[in-house]
Amino acid sequence: MTREQFIELVKGEQDALRHYLLALCCGDLATADDIAQETLVKAYLSLLSYANKGKFRSWLFAIAHNTFLNHRKATRTYESLSAVTLYYLTGYSVKEIATISNSTEDAVKKQLSRGRDKLKSRLKR
Repeated sequence: MTREQFIELVKGEQDALRHYLLALCCGDLATADDIAQETLVKAYLSLLSYANKGKFRSWLFAIAHNTFLNHRKATRTYESLSAVTLYYLTGYSVKEIATISNSTEDAVKKQLSRGRDKLKSRLKR
């Protein structure tokens, strides 16, 4: 893939990526933008690993997800939030989320359950 092709693909996914990361970062725009920037750099440097295998968006979101987790030290709270965000805001299936987050479908189901419980708890407050 050429640099120009990468840029065109990123242009098509940039808004979705920013919204996804903004949700993961609980509205912290500066952090979301930092993670987005780091994600795009990692993606560009890893183009050989993509090699047109599958959806570019899924590949890019997987990098974003891992970059976010690196920033947040992968606590259970954020894992649940990552799963809920991917499932409800971006429409990924449990199987796709498992692929993106490099976990099992059962783990994603547990994360969704924990995430829903945490959201209910916060909404009650």
